[in-house]
Amino acid sequence: PKLSVAWEMQTATRVGGDYCDYSLTDDATLTLCVGDATGHGMDSGVVVTGTKSLFQTFADAPSITDSLTIMSKSLKGMNMPRMGMAMTFLRVKDQTCSVSSAGMPPVMIYRAASGEVEEISVSGFPLGVSATATYQEESFEVTPGDVILMMTDGLPERLNPRDEYFDYDRTTAMFAESASGTPEEICEALLQGGEDWAEGRPQDDDITLVVLKAK
Repeated sequence: PKLSVAWEMQTATRVGGDYCDYSLTDDATLTLCVGDATGHGMDSGVVVTGTKSLFQTFADAPSITDSLTIMSKSLKGMNMPRMGMAMTFLRVKDQTCSVSSAGMPPVMIYRAASGEVEEISVSGFPLGVSATATYQEESFEVTPGDVILMMTDGLPERLNPRDEYFDYDRTTAMFAESASGTPEEICEALLQGGEDWAEGRPQDDDITLVVLKAK
């Protein structure tokens, strides 16, 4: 009730390797995940399918680090060598947010009061790489007008015909410029920025964006 949320996914091939999902409990606790499987195509599609089943089962564990630990051990047990799932978990209850990550780009937070963008970077092995991996958690507060961006690396690593990356600095700047809009408008602005940068070059990787705006 205190958030507006939107997400967009553009796959590079018919079967994508990116994944996003959510769980909303009766007490209005929202848990979101954004994931990026190794590579793309059928193998990564299998990892996404397995991950979705695990998320739906364990998303509401007492802590998001518990969820990631259980999911990583389960994916490791699928015995798919060289395949894994990078993932960010975000849990929101009222104005408090908790973030944990398994090999993903930082979560960006646009602060309406200052116009600045903060980054929450949490290190961790991608899911399925190790059965004994453990994960860390960071917490922060949001106030009305603040905007949270979760994403895979597809947008900042988008290439133009000169093999130049869109990069994280450009992504951050465009996020700040568009943060006054709705979550849907912010997603669209970021995706259009990537399209303009690519100058017609096809995507090399899947792109997934999740934007949350505090009311």
